[in-house]
Amino acid sequence: MLKHIFYLGLICIFLIQSSCSPTVSYRYWATKKIAPKDYKVSENFKLKTGHFAKLHTKNGQVYVLNKWSFDKSDKSKEIIGFGVLYDRDRQPIKHGNFIINVDQLTLIETTHPRQFKRTSKLLIGLGVGVAVVGLFCIVATKACFGSCPTIYNGELKAEDLESSELLAEGFSDAIAPSLESRDLDPLVSTRWSAEHKNVTLTLTNEAYETHAIKQMNVWAVDLPDQRFVDMVHTPMPDEAHLYPITQSFAPLKCQSSATGNCLAQVKKADYQAHLAPAHSKDLGHREHVILSLPNPYEQWNAQFADQHSQQDPTVNKDLRPAVVISLRNSLLNTYIFYQLWSWLGLRAGDWLMHLESLMQAGVDNKSTVGKSTFKRISAALGDLHVELLNGVNKSGEEQWLSVGRYDEIGPLAQEKVIFLLPKSLPQGPLTLRLTNAQGNFRLDYIASTLAGNEQKGRLLHPSVVRNQQGQTRDQLLELLKEPKEYLVTYPGDLFYIDYSDPKGTEQSRYFLDSTGHYVEWQQPSWLKEQNEAAFIDFLIDPSAGLKKLAPRYKKLEPNIEKGFWNSRFRMTGTSNE
Repeated sequence: MLKHIFYLGLICIFLIQSSCSPTVSYRYWATKKIAPKDYKVSENFKLKTGHFAKLHTKNGQVYVLNKWSFDKSDKSKEIIGFGVLYDRDRQPIKHGNFIINVDQLTLIETTHPRQFKRTSKLLIGLGVGVAVVGLFCIVATKACFGSCPTIYNGELKAEDLESSELLAEGFSDAIAPSLESRDLDPLVSTRWSAEHKNVTLTLTNEAYETHAIKQMNVWAVDLPDQRFVDMVHTPMPDEAHLYPITQSFAPLKCQSSATGNCLAQVKKADYQAHLAPAHSKDLGHREHVILSLPNPYEQWNAQFADQHSQQDPTVNKDLRPAVVISLRNSLLNTYIFYQLWSWLGLRAGDWLMHLESLMQAGVDNKSTVGKSTFKRISAALGDLHVELLNGVNKSGEEQWLSVGRYDEIGPLAQEKVIFLLPKSLPQGPLTLRLTNAQGNFRLDYIASTLAGNEQKGRLLHPSVVRNQQGQTRDQLLELLKEPKEYLVTYPGDLFYIDYSDPKGTEQSRYFLDSTGHYVEWQQPSWLKEQNEAAFIDFLIDPSAGLKKLAPRYKKLEPNIEKGFWNSRFRMTGTSNE
């Protein structure tokens, strides 16, 4: 969510004039450049009786069509339509009939997305979904299910997804082509098939989103010897590193500044996670979780001595102390992103296209303005900061050593990540402090462990892609193999992907390595909330924005998880390309 806001914020920040106050400049640019009065899409929009399509071109122009059809003789390469062509500043250029080649388009927004699915272009559905989502989602639309490409273990039918565990997601913060990102996720229950010498995953699109998947590879990593029971990775977005770990040692104590004793929730990996309620007046309010963890060196040597009547002489040579945390985001940052998206309303596509042009022009987070904005936003909600108590100074003040941060945004599948500790540890239990925005993370399991040397794996590319009828789709496989192409999926799509691993064994562990981007579709009630000034106000002062949103979120919080998961998109038929 922080990256979502940050990059969208660059759109308006980049154009501030130094002679004007920030508020005046933002609002001037939003009203004059993004939404001039004669760009009347919103006035003509009628959810029940009228449809329109906004076709954004690569040169920044946009066609707004009231009527359109595809030239079937040209394999849908040309769209024949009637409407208005606008320039980059959304001033009308021409009115009438047009023939538009889909290759010149970068984004399509429409109230009738079904007609455009075959174009394989980035697509935003507008005012869709009411008929098939859950009741709670209709009433509380900021709780509607939203996710990136969702991954399940094995080969699952659509009717099996409801009762199956979500295994992983891809590139959860890549909300536009220019923000394309890579993600690494543990496939904790995926195991090598001795019969087929491969692994199989089910890929789905269960949200009102368009997913553009550039790569969907898998890393296979083998546990080096019998001491190790699992393979974990360091947090993204930095280049993730893979480490084998021994058994882990459960915490001795857990105390939350928001809820008190939290030991029962973090002592076992049982999905009974610690999740503090969000603060009633400030969604950015910090929670501190203090844990006492067994010293992994002492625990390992004690167990070794029980078996061998001596300590393990190798423990300090190739094993390093570490902390593993099983966690996932709550729906707090998802709610905030949905609110910002709804404030953009029918202008969301325009903002995304301005973002694309700015990013292509070299505007990025290295700019002075960008850095200042990012600091404000990251300070407002923040990440999960992990610290180790490193003694007390002469004044009696505790000295905390930072051992890492977890700042992935949006993942709904639970992750298990590792934070390496200094090899030199004091005797006795370790004291760990976790700091995050209250209610922003679900902490399922926190433990100390010993990590071996970093491991390199085998990169597995997809070997077979099948649709949900089991039919092989070689053209989709080629899209995943071609570096410049995308497999574009739409709500309800489901595919099976096989990965051949002839060198696999029972000791093999797997990680999903995905790259791509996606765009959110607009729910009907979101369009009613269109308010670009509110969006810009949040960018200017995100801390104040989180305080304003707190009462709204608190009303949804008790039932938001249940409503969210119950509103996943489900196809009513069996159509699948």
